[in-house]
Amino acid sequence: AFKDCAMLESVEIGNSVKKIGNSAFENCPKLKYVKFNPPADGNYASFPVENIGDKAFSTNAPTLIFEGDIDESYGPYVWATDVNNYVDPKNGTRVCYKTGYPTYLTVIVDNRNGYPTLVDYLHYDQIDKYAQEQGIITDTVHPSVIERYEKKGQEEADASGNATYTYKINAAEEKLVIAALNLEVPSGVKSIDVKGFINNTSPSTAGNELASNSYNVSAYLNTSPYYLQYKDADKGGLFRNYYGTVTGTDGKREYPTGDTLELEDIGNDRLRSVTLNSVKYLPDYVFYSCENLSSINLGSELTEMGDAPFTGCKNLTGIGSTTDNFVCENGIVYSKNDDGTYNIVEVLSARGSLIEGAMVIPSDADPKLYNVKEILPGAFENCDAVKGVDFTGNKIITEIPDNCFKDCDILSQVVLPENVKSIGHNAFAGCMEGIDIVCYGKEVYLPSDAFGTPTDTDDYKYVTRKNVISYEDSAVRKAAADLGADVSRVLDDSFKVRFFDYDGTQIGKTVFVKDGQSISMDDVPDDPVREGYEFTGWYPPLKGLKVTEDSFIIARYELKSTKPDDKSGNNQDKDKSGNNQGGNGGSSSDKSGNNTATKFYTLTVTNGNGSGSYAAGATVIITCTNPPSGQVFDKWVPTTDDLGIASVNVAATTLKMPAHEASVTATFKKAPSNSSGSGGSGSKSGNNQGSKNSGTTVFITKPGVSNTSLASAQVSGSSDNYVIRISETAQATAAVEKALTNEYGSLDNVRYSAMDISLYDASGVNRITNYSGLSITITMPIPDVMTQYAGNNKVAGVVNEKLDKLKPKFTSIDGVPCVTFTATHFSPYTIYVNTSNLSGEPVTIDGSPKTGDGIHPKWFLVAGLVAISIALFFMKDKKPVPKSSLA
Repeated sequence: AFKDCAMLESVEIGNSVKKIGNSAFENCPKLKYVKFNPPADGNYASFPVENIGDKAFSTNAPTLIFEGDIDESYGPYVWATDVNNYVDPKNGTRVCYKTGYPTYLTVIVDNRNGYPTLVDYLHYDQIDKYAQEQGIITDTVHPSVIERYEKKGQEEADASGNATYTYKINAAEEKLVIAALNLEVPSGVKSIDVKGFINNTSPSTAGNELASNSYNVSAYLNTSPYYLQYKDADKGGLFRNYYGTVTGTDGKREYPTGDTLELEDIGNDRLRSVTLNSVKYLPDYVFYSCENLSSINLGSELTEMGDAPFTGCKNLTGIGSTTDNFVCENGIVYSKNDDGTYNIVEVLSARGSLIEGAMVIPSDADPKLYNVKEILPGAFENCDAVKGVDFTGNKIITEIPDNCFKDCDILSQVVLPENVKSIGHNAFAGCMEGIDIVCYGKEVYLPSDAFGTPTDTDDYKYVTRKNVISYEDSAVRKAAADLGADVSRVLDDSFKVRFFDYDGTQIGKTVFVKDGQSISMDDVPDDPVREGYEFTGWYPPLKGLKVTEDSFIIARYELKSTKPDDKSGNNQDKDKSGNNQGGNGGSSSDKSGNNTATKFYTLTVTNGNGSGSYAAGATVIITCTNPPSGQVFDKWVPTTDDLGIASVNVAATTLKMPAHEASVTATFKKAPSNSSGSGGSGSKSGNNQGSKNSGTTVFITKPGVSNTSLASAQVSGSSDNYVIRISETAQATAAVEKALTNEYGSLDNVRYSAMDISLYDASGVNRITNYSGLSITITMPIPDVMTQYAGNNKVAGVVNEKLDKLKPKFTSIDGVPCVTFTATHFSPYTIYVNTSNLSGEPVTIDGSPKTGDGIHPKWFLVAGLVAISIALFFMKDKKPVPKSSLA
């Protein structure tokens, strides 16, 4: 139709056109721009690529830009990103495909691998420019959309104080803001490696090793305002460099200097969320220091991650994914190997701060660490809240890679098992002064720059004071001495001592003590703090303790008294030895204030936990062991009637230790038949904490929720399958805090756990916003910090900054405290409690409840506070392993 139109420069194709004939724009040498309006009926498949004729866009022009929507079934996009279609085959020039308002994405095929690659996107500081181009600004008083968005809701007043103007943005402007803050990379885009695209360093397929994108770069990209940032050989990338308009210390930044939303100038700190639908791989450091990025979904096609792609993303607490290749647990991103082992891709920077776990140790909290075969370079880089790493429970790691712990500001100790044979370059560069590196292997390669180099001038400074602890005759000790490390402490004839809190988390460093010596007071951690409790010392007491084997030391607490402070001087300060003037953490009956030694008596617990030595009057927590098959807990049977058992019918309870030796036995009875079930078709563990029930899958990425495989959901009103995601976001937390403040006036007496609950279709990719006619009932484990409040917990959604209170049902599934509630809308939700109004009325319950059994606050209170500490209390390594002396 337009063949040989020598002067034709641009074309706009209407939304009713669904076919372009052969040679339609052949030999139009000035045609550089074609705009496709989306199909009127919204059906992209109605305009398939087969409807674009032969030589339709053989224009003989040097460049060609398509503008239109991105959809894998949409003919114009499919044609533009087909590896066989060129504008200029000789030079490898491709069609440049752009989306218009409001997303402004730019996609070009990478000649090195054939991937349609995102090479540009809407940045926050471009909002005003595009709003003006679109003509959507209606406010003439303050035309800047950015200004009105940042001051949204604020008012201007006249001299009398009367409001004359309220800052707000219109719906069209809001779409721009949302697109700039929340990037969605549509299906059909396979790469976000703009740095590799520009520099011809992206991964190449066979036969394309020498292919170049240079003509495409010069034709389409070098006029982008961010071209140099994308290209930079050191800091280049879509999100990694310096962006914004504010002059910072190191470069341009998005927020004013000093704003806590941007601690480092580098990185796109306006981004809040990123969704990758079909991207194949992540380049090295691709999201470096995107400090406000709190949500990312990897999509279903990602197969490879480069080095530390999320380092410095301080608000990123989890990774969403619909692929089986990667999993994120407790802020650790793993890739899966064919042999069932894992690799650590990265430890998120939020680990230890927003994500619990300042100590990274193979344990029940991080079970996959036992089965990690490889750690990728830079995996722990910028983990500024991680205090210690101990891999001694892992038997298959052989190497600590380059940059592994680089710039971990408060990392004080790394313990490496004997299977580790090599430490990489700059592995500990930029770590805290005085760091301990413990090597159980004798022949460990330690490079000269393991701690950086003395001439380092970048942000990762040379570590001048370091301690390397190994065996006296080890090669690594000699190498460390050559690097100026303190090697005075050795593992020969030493034992390992670790301090644990009530919940099983390690406190402070692992200490190495010579056989038969005492623990140095310099090595004892500071007294831990537990809300609502008073630290009473360590168990076993440290005074006079001689270490003769690997040992656990447990923090002991007692509930804070609600009586006025005792001014008599009876409650003497605890000494650092942890003896608490002879007490062991129980409730001593001695009120005289005399510092006389307390006598201990032996308690024996049969079929349960809690055996040990206790002072008379001490409150002891006892829990029954798992019942034999086909049986459930019945009751506690004491040998004497003066034990003061709080409830003999409860599987986890307390007793008062008498002034004599005593014993108590947990008894069992035949399990009753139970046909109530959970109301679903069973629960099974899924990827990324997913649990599937009756076709609906629940994914919990919110930190601090254990046993996530027990979660389930029932959707009424539809036969479709769904995915429910329960996560933690800054927006949900802020909304919950606002609603709770409106309800109670302040948060002083309120404890809460905030959640973002969202509904997706069965693919887990497309979020559902119209859920009218649906009723969704969710069962999930109570967040760990809330289990102690049991049935005092309340559940509510947040609507218009107010609590939408629900009527939850508290249950126990396989002994795990759970809550069931019906979601009346999606996001945000909270489980909360007003601690100034707690109830604790006695109630008779099944001591070993099954799925769906009702449960009372007392059961949760005891079980939730105690189970882990009791288990740790009686754990001991019976196998002596030589360790270093700090005594």
